[in-house]
Amino acid sequence: QQQQQQQQINQLATIIQQLKIVITQTIPQIKSRIIHATSPILCEISRGYFVPFLTVALACFGRIHTLCLSMGREVVMVLQEMIPQLRVLCGDNRKKRGSGG
Repeated sequence: QQQQQQQQINQLATIIQQLKIVITQTIPQIKSRIIHATSPILCEISRGYFVPFLTVALACFGRIHTLCLSMGREVVMVLQEMIPQLRVLCGDNRKKRGSGG
């Protein structure tokens, strides 16, 4: 049972690390690329070329940006639930090692 708890702790820790990478690296990279790509598109729209295509591209960027923000919010909510569980598991594990040793 102690080995099973250790596996759960390791799984939770791995998931939390992956979620941290998503929040701190992936989402900011996507947002940065959207912002970088938006300026040239607005410039082209001001020239009047390819307006229908560029308007759709801007709408897509807006949707992707919204999805990134939503994903970030969901990840934060998951972390808020998981971190206390991980602390409880780690605390229980430490108590068992302290009293058993």
